[in-house]
Amino acid sequence: MTSMTRISSPFATFEPFVAVTRRIVPGTGALTSCPPAGAAAAAYVPQARKTVPIHIAETLLYLVPQQLDLARNNQATTLYFRARNDYNNSRLVMTVDGKEAYTRKYAFLRPPEMEKLTLDFDALGLTEQSDIRVTLELPKEQEG
Repeated sequence: MTSMTRISSPFATFEPFVAVTRRIVPGTGALTSCPPAGAAAAAYVPQARKTVPIHIAETLLYLVPQQLDLARNNQATTLYFRARNDYNNSRLVMTVDGKEAYTRKYAFLRPPEMEKLTLDFDALGLTEQSDIRVTLELPKEQEG
C-alpha cells in the first residue's frame, strides 16, 4: 500500500482525491479558499421547469431563447434575433395571448446584424399556456 502525499503551493493544495483552490482577495492580497470544482455540481438540485415557447414569423431567421422558463426570474430577459432578409422601416411586434405586449420600430434590419432586446416577461403574467409570438410588420412594398 502506498501513501499519497499532500502537495502545497501558494495557489492550490492537492490532497488525495480533493482539490482546494485558493484565490487572492482583491485589495487585500490575502488568500482565501474556494470550494472544489465539483462542490457546486454536487450541490445542484434540479428543479421542475415550466416553459413557454416563443413563436416567430417567417420574416425572422431565428430568436433566442426559443422558450422561457417560468420557474426562473424573467425580469430582465435578453432576446437576440436576426432578420431573414434586408428590411427597411419595419416594426417588431410581440404579442402575448393575442394582445400586443411590445413593439419597436427599426429603420433597417440586416441578416448579418444581431439585434438585442431586454424585456421584463415577469410583468406579463405568463403561464405555461401563454401564446407568445414575435413578428415583423413590413411596409407593403417589401412584403413578398
